[in-house]
Amino acid sequence: AGEPPKPKAGSFTVAVLPDTQNYSEKFPETFLAQTKWIAENQSARNIQWMLHLGDITNRNSVPEWQNAQRALT
Repeated sequence: AGEPPKPKAGSFTVAVLPDTQNYSEKFPETFLAQTKWIAENQSARNIQWMLHLGDITNRNSVPEWQNAQRALT
């Protein structure tokens, strides 16, 4: 229960966002919350990289790309 422990000294974290296409299309606030959490926890969790896997958008539409851009910038 609760958050995982913080990394030990000398360790780092890789944040991974897989398949955000449904977030871009239907849940943009969730997508934004995920990337905001990563940014806000970068120092405390020594996040060195964020990897995005899979599709960014579902239908390649302008609104989805706008949602994705907002979440990823």
